[in-house]
Amino acid sequence: MQASLGNNYSLTNWYVFGDSLSRGIVYNSEKMRYELSETNFINLISKKFNAQVNNYSSFGATIKKGLQIFQRRKKDIDQPGIAFLEFGGNDCDFMWPEVAESPTLNHQPNVNLDLFYELYQELILRLQDKNIKPIILSLPPLVADRYFQNFSKDLDKENLLLFLGGSTKRIYQWHESYNSVLTDLAIGTNAEYIDIRRVFLEKLNPEKYMCADGIHPNRKGHQLIAKFLAEKLDHNNQ
Repeated sequence: MQASLGNNYSLTNWYVFGDSLSRGIVYNSEKMRYELSETNFINLISKKFNAQVNNYSSFGATIKKGLQIFQRRKKDIDQPGIAFLEFGGNDCDFMWPEVAESPTLNHQPNVNLDLFYELYQELILRLQDKNIKPIILSLPPLVADRYFQNFSKDLDKENLLLFLGGSTKRIYQWHESYNSVLTDLAIGTNAEYIDIRRVFLEKLNPEKYMCADGIHPNRKGHQLIAKFLAEKLDHNNQ
């Protein structure tokens, strides 16, 4: 299938910038390690559209790392197309060992929210300068309790909960605050925005589509994202 996304943006030439989600990383509970899934959502939908994919996503990447990767690879990004962007999950995260050691200090996330917006905007504008249509993807909803249990291994859980105000719900709220600015980014830059979070939240048990670590979609989650994205791309092409 070949298609275009308005304004002559080709759907057959893709660039992907993001973290482990758009890289296709899942957590294997049996082997207790992260691994690349060949049935990740980028692979699934790129086959549908016969797309040539340049995936520059990186495990653990923040928007800072995304801009650095763009700078290194900008000479290779020389064809018009679309770019899927997926950042925020690592940007909003904290250095949890440091938090556990001193929970009353004013710890800062990896990238604070204002800088996150500023750098994300810069990446979008640089892509647009190259005649590439950015498509911002929302964050999938994390499972706060699972995520807390995952990152708090071997750490002082009481101190971590003190920092979090006594509840893991704070993790979800903080994560949501980064997700919430993505619509403003799309409006401010005239980028596309696709809310993949919605398809998880519409499910009766969204956690069934998430890995045991609470933050990475599992293989069923990737299939869910792929189906939704394919429908959106088809609709936009009409």
